[in-house]
Amino acid sequence: MSDSPRLIRLPLTEVSPVGEPRATAVTRETIAAIVDDFYSRCRADPLLGPVFNRVVTDWPPHLAKIRAFWEAAVLRQPGYAGRPLEAHLELPVPREHFSAWLRLWKATVESNCTPQDAAVFMTLAGRMANKMMGAAKSGDGAGA
Repeated sequence: MSDSPRLIRLPLTEVSPVGEPRATAVTRETIAAIVDDFYSRCRADPLLGPVFNRVVTDWPPHLAKIRAFWEAAVLRQPGYAGRPLEAHLELPVPREHFSAWLRLWKATVESNCTPQDAAVFMTLAGRMANKMMGAAKSGDGAGA
């Protein structure tokens, strides 16, 4: 069984059955600005910077993949191929890193979006953080 190129299934970011607000003023350019701004902030952050700068060795392809992820999640655009949960499970990410990540993400989306669109990004990011914390292996410094 092969996936249709039109099918975009991202379990970490799927809309709940009761529905949620959709982004109204977000474009691919908005997402590019958010991703670039956010990762610039992460790389400079005293807590997150050392992790990102150690793990990500080639930033342009990484940023392109993250942009594609958010385009799929927010705009429902095809082009993302990846498994974000699995990609992060092997990283030693303690709970305080998720809080720092969400704090920086919130500041970034609020400075690049309308309040309604920032809320959409925060809903998806919060869901991702919760899933990743819940799935993190116990004993590696992470976990719920």
